Amino acid sequence: DLSSFLEGRGASAGEEEQKPEGDVRERQIAGTMFSSTTANDLVSLKEYFDKSTEIPQYAKSVEYNYSISPQIYSEFNGEVRRVNPSSTMSSMGFSVSSNSSLLSSFNSSDVFYTLPREAGLYQSQYDVKAGHWPQNCNELVLVVSPFGSITDITLYTLGLKDSSELDEMVTSFSQGKEVDIKPSHKVFDYEDFLGITFRLVNSADYYTYDPEYNVYADRTNDKDYMRKLVANGEELKIVGVVMAKEDASIAMLETGLHYPCELIDHIIESSQEREIVQKQIVSVRTDVITNKEFGTEGSDTTFDMSSLFAIDTEAMSQVFQFDPNKINIDFGALKFDNIDLTDIDLTDIEIKMPELNVADLLQKVKVNITQEEMEAAFSTLISDYLQYAAADPATDYRKLPAALEEYFRTDRAGTILLTHLQDLLQRSGASVVTPAQLEQIIVSVMSDFQAFAMENGMTDPEQIGEYLAQYLAQPQAQAKILESVNTIVTQLSGFTVSREDLQGIGNELLEDYRQYAEAQSLPQVSAFGDSFAAYMNTDSARKILSDTVYRAVDTSELQKEITKTYQGYSTVFMTEVTKLMNRVGAKIMGSISSQLQDVLSRSMMNMMNAFHVDTDAFTRAIQFSMTEEQLSGLMSSMMSTERTTYETNLRILGYADSARPTTITIYPRDFESKAEITSLLNAYNERMESSGQKEKVIRYTDVVGTMMTSVTDIINAISYVLIAFVAISLVVSSIMIGVITYISVLERNKEIGILRAIGASKRNISNVFNAETFIIGILAGVIGVTVSALLLIPGNALIHSLTDSTDINAVLPVPAALILIVLSVCLTMLGGILPSRKAARMDPVTALRTE
Repeated sequence: DLSSFLEGRGASAGEEEQKPEGDVRERQIAGTMFSSTTANDLVSLKEYFDKSTEIPQYAKSVEYNYSISPQIYSEFNGEVRRVNPSSTMSSMGFSVSSNSSLLSSFNSSDVFYTLPREAGLYQSQYDVKAGHWPQNCNELVLVVSPFGSITDITLYTLGLKDSSELDEMVTSFSQGKEVDIKPSHKVFDYEDFLGITFRLVNSADYYTYDPEYNVYADRTNDKDYMRKLVANGEELKIVGVVMAKEDASIAMLETGLHYPCELIDHIIESSQEREIVQKQIVSVRTDVITNKEFGTEGSDTTFDMSSLFAIDTEAMSQVFQFDPNKINIDFGALKFDNIDLTDIDLTDIEIKMPELNVADLLQKVKVNITQEEMEAAFSTLISDYLQYAAADPATDYRKLPAALEEYFRTDRAGTILLTHLQDLLQRSGASVVTPAQLEQIIVSVMSDFQAFAMENGMTDPEQIGEYLAQYLAQPQAQAKILESVNTIVTQLSGFTVSREDLQGIGNELLEDYRQYAEAQSLPQVSAFGDSFAAYMNTDSARKILSDTVYRAVDTSELQKEITKTYQGYSTVFMTEVTKLMNRVGAKIMGSISSQLQDVLSRSMMNMMNAFHVDTDAFTRAIQFSMTEEQLSGLMSSMMSTERTTYETNLRILGYADSARPTTITIYPRDFESKAEITSLLNAYNERMESSGQKEKVIRYTDVVGTMMTSVTDIINAISYVLIAFVAISLVVSSIMIGVITYISVLERNKEIGILRAIGASKRNISNVFNAETFIIGILAGVIGVTVSALLLIPGNALIHSLTDSTDINAVLPVPAALILIVLSVCLTMLGGILPSRKAARMDPVTALRTE
């Protein structure tokens, strides 16, 4: 209910009263806004419209909108670019700062619009210059201005101008450099636009399923993926060029490219076939994109920590190395100088160890991690990152809420909102309240206050506030201020706001905050990705991840296997030693026992040295399955607190239920039909309230009614003033007629005396003067009506010239003309009653003695 919102923007209740010293009162702006805005049950209203037989009688068309924006792409210089919703400005980081609002009206470069479903609403207003109107859902029509021109933004979108020029201008402007504008006055034929093609992409195809995390990944930043997706998209083609007719007072369509509303139906049907949309339709409580429940904050998604890294078995085989040759016993080191061993055969004494099967050992390595360990690792990682980020003011996100609050209190944020509001007012057909008008209103009020102060001897400067409060309490001051407010409300009566407008305002505020934060050394949201990627390269982050991996790798089984293998080697070794001992006997053991012990000790050390662990190979064997960018994106997703709903998710995926429109627009046949439709809506609301279904009561904006109410009030006020002037004129005229008749009586004393002397009665004398006033009245009425009828001829010609239409005509109905003549006679007769009576009562003798 836009009119209710505008009416509620005044002072809060009681604010007009004088404020006691030291008190600060609340002024409910947010409360007024939200109390004027409700979520209408458009499902029930659409059901009522579908069943109603009265609405079609009074409405040319009822249009339903589902807030589905076609994803349209075009190819420029080998690169794909989204042209609807346009990414021309946002992709270049464009915004309009508070001190440079020159291009604020171009912040949104969208040139695509939806044609109404009812062709009769607009086709009669346009001439087809080339081609034809769209006949299929994949056909577009170009609407040029009534002067036969289109904007350069449209030419960039069509590919008829090099889009790199626009990129250069936007880049130069955003960097504060002088923008080099290349003069261009290109002229095109209508046929030049026919056949230009675009590609339609279904927004549900932006997402691909990741079975590992049970989520859908957004691939819009993957250039290769998007290039293939656009190449396989449906083709949209321009098939016609139209221009508003010269006699069309108001052209309904905006300049740009228009697609039929059947394209939206096609997008919805196509989206319904996508797997992600089917899952979302079934999962009413869960966001299938993030696998979270709707309405939850933060991240409660669980996944297997071990899936973050993979073990390369081939590389792992290089980690544990074993060289059997290093543990051979060198019996040549034994000295037998004092012992005769010639009778002992040692040639078959040789210790050979079996080969070590590294692949079997690797199978014993296990990677296990619990949910608690994963959460603890991520908690430590995030805490450490916050400490790391706090060193740089641009990434100290603990100060981000205070920084945003500080920014929204600045003049630059207010200027951006004011600039967009003025642009929205202009595009909505409403007049913009200029600073000059506001200044004129303030000057007028202060001038009256100065005069009031001088009249009442208010000269103390320290009491100026008290004097102003006394002045504002005066009825004439309140009436003057109310008149100024009504003027502003009248100018704002056509104001409407779309979802794309709000999105454009939000994007510009975010970009301007980025510049503000950079200048003021405040936290920047856009710096998170680079900051976190840099943090992941630090020794601290790597140590946390390494510790986590170390705790996750279970080597107990590996140790058991190595011990088992070592025991096998020891068994072989001891067997050979025992064999040797049995041969040399007790004779030599006593002599060489110390030498043999040294040999065995060295052999045991060689056995330990035969095992080698390559730590670098271990690091290479355990590899992360994500890049730094992917890991940063995962962390950002886990830290996200953005809320979504079931309806908005389906809308993002390009799907909407035909029974659930987001807006309903009704086009009445005429003013009388509009009044009937308003009555039907009010009756619908009354039925809902009486049946206890208050949630189905509809708040609506009567755009024409809101605008015409103010116009009607002004016209009525002017009419009352004119009627007052006419009434005063009639009274003065009646008095003058009476005076003239009275003078006529005084000048005719002799004639009155003669008539009475020859036998005329008093009634005869009175009738003579009444007849005279009757003749004056009827002649005045006839002359007035005749002159008015003649003046209607040039008057209507002037009206037709100013309005460029023959539908508006000033007429003087015959009954009204007759009433005016009768009124003229009655007023003149009324003015002559008293003089005629005076003439009738005159003494004839006295009258004859006059001369």
